[in-house]
Amino acid sequence: MRNYIILISLLILNVANADDYHQLRVQGDAILITQYHDILKSFSGNYRQIFFATPHEGKQERGSGKSENKIILNERYLEINSNLSFQNESVHKKIIIGFDGIKKKYTYNEFTGVETFSLTAEGVFSFDEKSIIFEGIYPHKILNENRFKIVFKFIDSNTFTNTLYEYEGGKEFKIIETFNYKLD
Repeated sequence: MRNYIILISLLILNVANADDYHQLRVQGDAILITQYHDILKSFSGNYRQIFFATPHEGKQERGSGKSENKIILNERYLEINSNLSFQNESVHKKIIIGFDGIKKKYTYNEFTGVETFSLTAEGVFSFDEKSIIFEGIYPHKILNENRFKIVFKFIDSNTFTNTLYEYEGGKEFKIIETFNYKLD
């Protein structure tokens, strides 16, 4: 009987140690800067932007702008501040992208001077496509019930695109494609 008590005690201690190890590993993943954070650095700099809006039933329209993209908060997030001009209107947009070490996914948060809601999405990096691919759902079904996808794609060391797609009726539609050309 005494041997069983010792064996059970050792098993309990082993399980407790495994839980402690798991907890330490999760805490480590929550704070480590990884190669996925380094990918965000590739988007930093000042950019000239040219974008094309393609409504479902309309003709393609062009706009332009500039963005300042910088790494913030101890190299953990990319902040993109854009000032865009489209049809005689100016729009300020802020995007914050990070990599969640626990979920192993990128997080995307977009705010504009037009809407009172933000777009949020999660994404992964595709090494084959040299892209971060985000997917999300619009926050208010009354305004837009579609799912969306945003793709940040590297073209070369000085150029990238970010493209917004919507899904409707099982089909994917390109809504806005923005070309970003590095100024510095």
